[in-house]
Amino acid sequence: MLNVEAYGDDSALTGELLRGLCIEQPFVATARVLKAISIPFATYRRTNNCTVSLVLQEEDETPIATRNVKGATVKDNRLHTFDFSGVYLERGKRYLLKLYSDAAPANGITAKYGPARHKDTYVVIRKSKSRNKELSFLMEYELEKEQEEELDAFEHQSDTWDLPPVDESKVSEEAFRPKLWKDDEPSPMDDLPGGRGVIYTVIVNHYDYLVDPVVVTPGIDYICFTDSKRVRSNIWQLRPLSVQNDDPARSSRLPKLLPHRYLPEYDYSLYVDGNITMKKDLRAFFFLFLCKSDMVMVRHRDRKTAYEEYRTCLLMGKDDPTVMMKQIREYQQEGYPADNGLIHGAVILRRHHVSRVSEAMEQWWQEVATKSRRDQLSYNYIMWKRQEEITYMEQKMFKMFFDWQGKHAGEKRC
Repeated sequence: MLNVEAYGDDSALTGELLRGLCIEQPFVATARVLKAISIPFATYRRTNNCTVSLVLQEEDETPIATRNVKGATVKDNRLHTFDFSGVYLERGKRYLLKLYSDAAPANGITAKYGPARHKDTYVVIRKSKSRNKELSFLMEYELEKEQEEELDAFEHQSDTWDLPPVDESKVSEEAFRPKLWKDDEPSPMDDLPGGRGVIYTVIVNHYDYLVDPVVVTPGIDYICFTDSKRVRSNIWQLRPLSVQNDDPARSSRLPKLLPHRYLPEYDYSLYVDGNITMKKDLRAFFFLFLCKSDMVMVRHRDRKTAYEEYRTCLLMGKDDPTVMMKQIREYQQEGYPADNGLIHGAVILRRHHVSRVSEAMEQWWQEVATKSRRDQLSYNYIMWKRQEEITYMEQKMFKMFFDWQGKHAGEKRC
């Protein structure tokens, strides 16, 4: 039923696409009307003045269509989409993709490749054939009528989840807001905002190692929810978290998305992923951001929209493709805009008992529980539905207080 076919992953770089070299990848068409081909490129963090050509050919190398992109317009570690709208293929027939460039050395971009997802395939890189490897790309086709009907009829089987109750006595319409000070007044940022605060993380299925903060923030508790009996720390308090429905990914989202249920004794909370290192005293961080909003999210550094996140998740095999496709199609049908931003859900600051915050978190959890477990796909959509602005922490400020370690220690497991 899917109209998107994923090839390879981004585990390795092909090396610079240079003049006189070609990357060749065979594929078998799974539908008739081609829509687009998306390829993750890397730029070596520089501007490259070259032209890259993607050529679609018959298996006997008869040209079908060519699309070009200027290297200077390619974004680092982002998917670039080549429009092939209206190109007709024969389902089940084998074709070739070829990548060329006119770049000189140190002026080219690189594609990516990884383990093959399809049988009897290979990729040719620098004239060397690598069997059981594939170029990383997404092949997107137009949905045919029978596929649309099948997708509309598809129902994701959602589970029942055991959740702690909401402490209604904690719910508030407004929270205490620290006030900014005048120039002639002493700075209050050595003190914490009013109320009781906590920093917490969630580690299940050995997905991450527990990382101690470089600097411990005075007056703040540190809590780790985990299903492991091996995790040890002199800083973090350990709270048991059971994996429900044999689904460690969604189980980990329960405390992450619902601190008002899992941390009712606290007034504000900072969630951090297990691959985040806190490198400073965070009193100034809490004060500055809780002056602005009851909920603060990090703006994603690489991707800009839920639609781009969807394509990346497809390429990396992050969730069931049919589940994600149905979810994104529903968003499109509701008119969800393509320029509505994207969060990086690794750090979340909330006054979690404020009613608008807890209501949004419950709605976010319902999306994750009944649709894709990839929470970054749905947060911006939820806030758009609620007609609420998102308060972002920009990357410069994020890097001042936190280090992001990239992939999780056990990413392949979950």
